[in-house]
Amino acid sequence: MSENNIISLDKPFDEIPNISMGELISKALNKLDEEFVCAFDANTGKTLTAKELIEKSTAIAMALIERGINKTDLILTFAENSIELTVVLFASVLLGVTIYPITSIAKAYELEKLFETLDSIVVFTSESKSNIISKILTNTALKANVKSIFVVNGVFDNNITFNELLKEGFNKSLPQIPYFAVEDPKNTIFAILQSSGTTGVPKSTLISHYAFVAQLYSMINSGMNFDEFDERLKFGHITPIGCITGLTFLYGYICCGIDANSDTKLTFKELITKSNALAMALIEREISKSDIILTFAENSIELAIVIMASVLLGTTLYPISPIANVYELEKLFETLDSLVVFTSQSKSNAMKTILNNHKSKAAVKSVFMVNGVFDNYITFDELLKEGHNKCLPQIPYFAVKDPRNETFVILQSSGTTGVPKSQLISNYSVVAYLHAMKSDIESDFHKNNIDGQPVFGHITPFGCVSGISSLLGYIFCGFSVVIFREYSEELILKSIEKYHVHILFITPAFGSALILGPFAGKYDLSSLKVIISSGAAFTESVGKAIVNKYDVLLQEIYGMTEGGIITQMPYFNNGDEYMAGNLGQPNNNVEIKIRDTDSGESLGPGLGGEICVRGPMLFKGYLNNPLATSEAIDSEGWLRTGDIGHYDQQKRLFITDRLKELIKYETIAVSPTEIELFLLTHK
Repeated sequence: MSENNIISLDKPFDEIPNISMGELISKALNKLDEEFVCAFDANTGKTLTAKELIEKSTAIAMALIERGINKTDLILTFAENSIELTVVLFASVLLGVTIYPITSIAKAYELEKLFETLDSIVVFTSESKSNIISKILTNTALKANVKSIFVVNGVFDNNITFNELLKEGFNKSLPQIPYFAVEDPKNTIFAILQSSGTTGVPKSTLISHYAFVAQLYSMINSGMNFDEFDERLKFGHITPIGCITGLTFLYGYICCGIDANSDTKLTFKELITKSNALAMALIEREISKSDIILTFAENSIELAIVIMASVLLGTTLYPISPIANVYELEKLFETLDSLVVFTSQSKSNAMKTILNNHKSKAAVKSVFMVNGVFDNYITFDELLKEGHNKCLPQIPYFAVKDPRNETFVILQSSGTTGVPKSQLISNYSVVAYLHAMKSDIESDFHKNNIDGQPVFGHITPFGCVSGISSLLGYIFCGFSVVIFREYSEELILKSIEKYHVHILFITPAFGSALILGPFAGKYDLSSLKVIISSGAAFTESVGKAIVNKYDVLLQEIYGMTEGGIITQMPYFNNGDEYMAGNLGQPNNNVEIKIRDTDSGESLGPGLGGEICVRGPMLFKGYLNNPLATSEAIDSEGWLRTGDIGHYDQQKRLFITDRLKELIKYETIAVSPTEIELFLLTHK
């Protein structure tokens, strides 16, 4: 095939360091002031300082170590976004085990299917998800896959709670970060994320340490500084941690976190301390390099800490969207093993159901709670206590020797043409992603006059690609991240006013609500400077209306779990000509070509065909699905997106049609194929 007609930015590709996520994140966290608030929980009002993040994630990691977590275990989280879940994720990073964050909207059906594919699962869930987990655990096969269950918030049966884990890891230090050495960052899986299912049912995507580091590099720039501001900017994070943008933005930009639901705040010191503690707790609980940290919970500061702990550990992370159902998770668990699950109380019933399935339970090594209580599962706080005052000997704890091939995160596809698949994303890909973010921030963000501490509004679940990417990316850049446990238009708008959010990541549906919704005009949104949108295209009228009404810069990006951020249009503001359908030029370190759907040849400007992408941010493949992997990526490294489009003489990309179909509802991606398959299970 001809290598002509390939577009990319007119500059050399960046050199991505071949390191583990644990090494990257630990260095970033230790540069922050201890009292810097790196996360706010918009739902509870809790905050998380840098010191608390480090101490708690370390405590959780130490608690897990003492409980026998090992390198081959998988930390799976199924809970709403929260500060506790954040700590669990960061603890996974400190440990160097694989993490699988499941979006909190996952259903029991989905989780049962997922658990069938996994084993040695250390589960972190929430009280609200306990019914789903309980249902899953009734399947003895699924229950056998679960090594342990912890509760990030609330209570769930007799499972250890987050606070209990904190106590177990309290005042304990990880001997190294990550605890489990990540000797090969390019091939060691950092996280497993479910794909959005645009090319079939959601799949477990394996993301290596190298790939995730690359994604973080695409988000931020090492030359970025905020000396001109009195405080740091804040980023609003609404995507689930179980998705790629949720996870990436979590690791990349949160120097502080705010839980909008609880008003809990998290300083960078707290993030470092707690994720270190969480990682140490997991190490003491015998987490291993081959384990996968799977999260199934609502967005929260605790969930962010769990993700960071996973980075410090050097294990693979698999964040699951909180909207996943039992059926989906049962199917997923059937494809996994050695899972270390972090879930929430609200998801505990779903997790319980999943673990009742013997196939799903067999994949779970352990289950922890990011909030609440569930059975006898260890809670987030208990893990923190276990790992308290313990220090990782190295970061990542598990060496990532080959970042290009070691999986950093696994994300589920959306499942538009079949069951969701697990997509493997390497450490290298994540680093490339973050590197591109750094470049974007340096070149574009300083054009804005932003006063005070930078704040990012995170509304998407951590269990999807946008959710986890934004969470990691904005933490890495030193932003405060406002975390939302669930989609609530009024709470989001109220939190923008309360926490002075500067940057907000949204979907087009929420963009329409900003103009026509019942709460439009009720709250002061004058702090907003930038709105970033993905998932679908804005209509010209809505895009212009947002810019005119709120005097903000609007940027639309095009990406997917398998390929990261592919393109992004320049910021649009008043006075600019709005070009409908313009997705912008290729992102940093990205090559794009248009493939003729009949001949397979590369096409030139103005000619329509399938959009294909190549670059360091590409995922490694689908978990246990070599056929789907070979169909997605050709022998020359080109990813087939399934989208039809063309580019113009200015290298601007336009999508004109889809080879796939996907239903978008608020921040949730719904696979028609998966719905059909589920309906077929009923007589």
